[in-house]
Amino acid sequence: AEPERVFTRRQLLASTRGDDRYITERTIDVHVLNLRKKIEPVPRQPVYLQTVFGVGYRLTDGTRGR
Repeated sequence: AEPERVFTRRQLLASTRGDDRYITERTIDVHVLNLRKKIEPVPRQPVYLQTVFGVGYRLTDGTRGR
């Protein structure tokens, strides 16, 4: 697979909801927030589910930047 691959909000939406026009890209942000609450030691300082500003999100093993 592709570790640390960055996915755009649009890619994530297409993979999960298809062409449902009632779902917005901001929906992804809400799901990411909820996931961070469950998997991150400090959700406001994510190490596993990171935001790539202007692009989207990436999932890491938590060792990047340490």
